[in-house]
Amino acid sequence: MDSNSPDLPRGLELTSLSPTFRDDPFSVLEDGQLHDHVVFRADLVQKVLTDQTLLVDPRALAQTSTRIMRGEDMSVETSMLHADGARHKRLRTLMLKAFNNRRPEAFPERTREICNELLDAAGGEFDFVQQIARPMPTKVIIELLWVDRSLGEEFKIWSDQAIAFELNPLADEETRAIGAEGLAAIDRTVADEVNRRLSSGDRPDDLISGMMDAQTSAGETFSVAKISQHA
Repeated sequence: MDSNSPDLPRGLELTSLSPTFRDDPFSVLEDGQLHDHVVFRADLVQKVLTDQTLLVDPRALAQTSTRIMRGEDMSVETSMLHADGARHKRLRTLMLKAFNNRRPEAFPERTREICNELLDAAGGEFDFVQQIARPMPTKVIIELLWVDRSLGEEFKIWSDQAIAFELNPLADEETRAIGAEGLAAIDRTVADEVNRRLSSGDRPDDLISGMMDAQTSAGETFSVAKISQHA
C-alpha cells in the first residue's frame, strides 16, 4: 500500500472530528504508511509555526502538496493562510487594520455567550466535540462577519462540505464537487454582504466592514474578491 492509497487516513480522519482518531490516535498514526509529519508537543508546534523557512504556498512546494495532489489550478492566488514572505506580511497588515478598525473587545463576551448557549442546549451528558467543538467555530465566525444569523445552519453545512474537501487530498469526485459548491456558497454570501454595504453605506462593527475600510500606509486595500477569499 503506497501513500496514494485511498485506504490511508487523511484529512478529517486525522482530527478529533473522527471518532476513531479521537478514541485512539496512535493506532491510526503508527501504520507506517503516512509520509506526513505530525507534531503534538506545544513547543514543537510553536517552532513549526514560527519557522519562516517552512513554506506554505503550494506553488513553492513539492509535488506532494495537498493542493497539487487534488489537481488544483496553481495559477490562482491563495489566501493569507497559504502565503509566504512579503505577500503574507502585506495581507497580515491589512487584516490587523481590519480588526483594529472594529471593536474586537466585544467578541470574547459574545463567544462566551455562544458557548453557554451550546452548553445549555447540550443538557446533561454529551459528546463535547459534536455538541460544542463542531458548531461553535461556525457560530463565532458568523458573529465575527455579521452574516445573517438565519443562515447559520446553511453556513455550517457549507463549512463542513468545504472542510471535507479541503482537508482530504484523496477526496473522490463527489466530495470535491460538493466541497467546491460549499466554498462557492460561502464566497457568494460574503460578497453579497460587501455589495449590500457598498450600496447602503451601512458599516456595522464587524470584520467584513473592517476589511472594507482597511488600508495600509501604501494605499493597499482589499477588493471585494479578496474580502470573500480571506474572510
